[in-house]
Amino acid sequence: MSEFVPGCFGSAVSFDADDDICKECAMFRPCMDKAGETLMEIRKHINIDKAIEQHNMGVIKAGAKPVAISYKGETRPATTKARPLSRRVEELDEEALKVLERITSKKPREQAERLLKRGLSGRYMRKVMREGFNPFYDGKPRFMQIACDFLIKGGYAKSELAGAFQEVGMSKTTAYSHVAIATAILIGMEAAIESRRNGRVVMSSKEV
Repeated sequence: MSEFVPGCFGSAVSFDADDDICKECAMFRPCMDKAGETLMEIRKHINIDKAIEQHNMGVIKAGAKPVAISYKGETRPATTKARPLSRRVEELDEEALKVLERITSKKPREQAERLLKRGLSGRYMRKVMREGFNPFYDGKPRFMQIACDFLIKGGYAKSELAGAFQEVGMSKTTAYSHVAIATAILIGMEAAIESRRNGRVVMSSKEV
């Protein structure tokens, strides 16, 4: 990287992946990475997860890897208190805990907990999918990426999604199991709804 960089380089306040000036700057990619690092440094002192979420929306559009929010080995900045559901989720905020309360089955709940600890929220997923971007662009986990691809394209019948899972190597039993997991997570995170009329799962119209 050149030793000559603009004064705004790496600023968590100035950088905007959607801004035309930023996008035309030769330092766009390294500045984007540095801004992400800056946000994580700030987060050690105050809760700015919503700002990081907004940053990640732009990062995904640029085809880069979003900042991963990790709670391991750290104390999360204080948020509104909520009844903890397990020892492992005490660090999640009230919104995340409500998601887990809505998901009653064990496997979908455990997977949702992992996603929430990565910083993925239903609001974030709704936002990026409405703009045509897959929140699981990196394929982790692959079955959620496939399910979200279907949502972006208009939704899915459970048999359609199971067929897509089988095309990537799952057995029929495993495919339908993962359809149930993906659907429970997407509905629990309010990123999708299931039609009462025909059973299709489509993107939620809930406000971002």
